[in-house]
Amino acid sequence: MLERIRTLMEEKGEYRRQLARAAALPERYRQSFEALQQYLWPCAAGDGRDVLEAQGELLDLMEEGAAEGRTLPELMGEDVAGFCDSLLQGRRLWIEDQARKTNRRIAKRRNHT
Repeated sequence: MLERIRTLMEEKGEYRRQLARAAALPERYRQSFEALQQYLWPCAAGDGRDVLEAQGELLDLMEEGAAEGRTLPELMGEDVAGFCDSLLQGRRLWIEDQARKTNRRIAKRRNHT
C-alpha cells in the first residue's frame, strides 16, 4: 500500500513538472500543447502512466523544436491527431480496456445462454 502511495506521489510530481515545462514554452507551442493534452488524456487507461509518458515525449519534442525555431507542422506534420496517435501506439489505452471488458461481458452472456 505504501509503495502504491509513493508511486502516485511521484506521478503527480512528474505531471506537475510537465505542466511547468509546458508553461515555459513559447505561446504558440504552449497553446498547441494544451490542445494536444485534450486529445491525449481521454485516451488514458488505468493510472494514466502511459499517457503521462507520451505527454513527456511530446514536451521533449516541442522544447527541442522551439529551441531550433521549427514550426509545429515541421515537428508534427499536418495530421496532428495522427501524430498523437503514433505517440500512443503500444501504450495502454482506455478504448482498448473498454474493448476487452465488452468482449468479456458478451462472452459471459454467450456462455450463460
